[in-house]
Amino acid sequence: MPIEIITNYKDLNDIRLRKETLLKGIRQDSAQMDKLYHSLFTKPEAVNSYALPSQRIKSVFNMGSGILDGFLFGWKIYRKFKKKK
Repeated sequence: MPIEIITNYKDLNDIRLRKETLLKGIRQDSAQMDKLYHSLFTKPEAVNSYALPSQRIKSVFNMGSGILDGFLFGWKIYRKFKKKK
């Protein structure tokens, strides 16, 4: 839904309409951010008791590869700063 931007206001009604469209956009963005924020703290499906074993294995593999990637990145940064001394 495109939002029409009025750059030159002729009366107070134009300002009121612009304010309403901005508030509507802000509320939509806020609702979307709230939804994304709450999705950060939901349990992954692989942890639930009804998850398939393949989903659990995939979750463990993804978590393990993320930990390994973080460790390798930390080691690379450590070696880089160690050489600068």
